[in-house]
Amino acid sequence: MAEKGGEAMSAVNPLSAEFLYELYATALRQEPLCAVLARHMRKEYLPDRSFQQVQEAIAVHFKTYKTPHRPSMRITTPSS
Repeated sequence: MAEKGGEAMSAVNPLSAEFLYELYATALRQEPLCAVLARHMRKEYLPDRSFQQVQEAIAVHFKTYKTPHRPSMRITTPSS
């Protein structure tokens, strides 16, 4: 185990669900934060598989489209 300042560092503690809800909600609105999460958030940091799946989906989407949210889709009807 690694030591820091003479004390052993424990395994990475998962982030709280409440914090993650706010973090991901903000990331979906702010491209710079979404970029940081897509690049640096690791599954070991997350408390469970559901958050890991959310992270994976956001990371793949961001890497593909370089935007934190899906483009809105408009339904158009042919004009008469």
